[in-house]
Order: sequence, then C-alpha cells, then structure tokens
Amino acid sequence: MRRQVDIEQALATMDPDQEFFLVYMPLVNAQTRKIEGFEVLLRWVSSKLGFVGPDEFVPIAEAKGLFHMVDQWVVTNAIKFYAELRQRLGYDFKLSVNLSSAQLNETKIVGTLLNTSKKYDVSPNFIQLEMTETLNVEYTEKADALLNVLKDLGFQIAIDDFGTGHTALLQLVEYPAQMIKFDKAFFDKAMLPENRKMLEPLIKLCH
Repeated sequence: MRRQVDIEQALATMDPDQEFFLVYMPLVNAQTRKIEGFEVLLRWVSSKLGFVGPDEFVPIAEAKGLFHMVDQWVVTNAIKFYAELRQRLGYDFKLSVNLSSAQLNETKIVGTLLNTSKKYDVSPNFIQLEMTETLNVEYTEKADALLNVLKDLGFQIAIDDFGTGHTALLQLVEYPAQMIKFDKAFFDKAMLPENRKMLEPLIKLCH
C-alpha cells in the first residue's frame, strides 16, 4: 500500500520530460524479415523511486485519473520522433502506440492524436493504437463511437494481449480492429506440441 501511494504521489508531481523515456520494439514480417514498424513502449525512471515498471504505474495512473498525462506524453513524443526514425529506416512504417482503455470513454485523445499527427506531418494511416486492458472498462456506445471515429480518420486499431481476460472474445466482435496481438503467455502455451492444433483455427477466427 505504501508503494502504491508513493507511485501515485510521484506520478502526480513528476516532470515527464525528465523521467519518462520511450523504447522501440521492432515489428518484423516473419516471411520477408522486413521491419514493418515499431511498438512504442513507455519506461519510467523516477528520481524518487528509481525504475517503476508499467505494470505498476499504469493501473495506478488509470485508477487516479492520471492516464491523460501519461498517454498524451507518449503520443506526442512517439509521433514527434517519427520523421527521425523514417530517415534512418528509409521508408514509412507503422508506429504502434499503447493507449489506456480508460480513454475509450473520453474524447480528448482524438484531438491530441489529430493535432500531433498534423503538427509533425505523420499520416494517421501509419499510426496504430493498441488498447490495453488494465482496468475493467465497459465497452459502451460512446467507446464504440470513439474507436470508429479514429478508424474513419485513418488510425489503425489493435487488440492487445488477446487470449487473456474475460472479454477477449467479446473484443473480437466489438472492436473495429485491424490487428490482433496474442498474449505472450497464451502464445507460449499454444506453441507446445500438444496445443499447436489450436493455432490455425484461432488465427482463422481472428481474421
């Protein structure tokens, strides 16, 4: 409990430009071996607490209403450095950004995404939004409308950590998603010889 209070206080008073940083995990096409994009991952080294993992601070940020600050910083900085990465890579790529599912019942994120992508001249077609479920967020009509607005604007939608949680199958029906990402723990078990027969029908189900 003390750790949670310390994280909440540190999040509320921190300077994200001094303590947050991004790491980029390449998204590789397994057939061509070509890098098709990067998933942007947020990391936090607190001046008071040292390294704090996202599994610790993201649920607290959501529960305490601090997720706007976190998501806005990630979106702004990820899109800001798109041009530099494009220059290094030599071509346009998919930039995959994690957003809190708590954003589904808000509208501010639409303006942030549009304004930032316009400011740094990055087409929404190259930005993928991964909805992470760290809270039990109800998928309301407002949430459905928000995701469909983002999709119509050209942003890609991904379901993260498929295979865990009680809403995984429901997400397939409700979310207007272009990508389904299997949870690593689920995938590791599915790759066991006795379980591999489930992979083909699962992939067909996702399509």
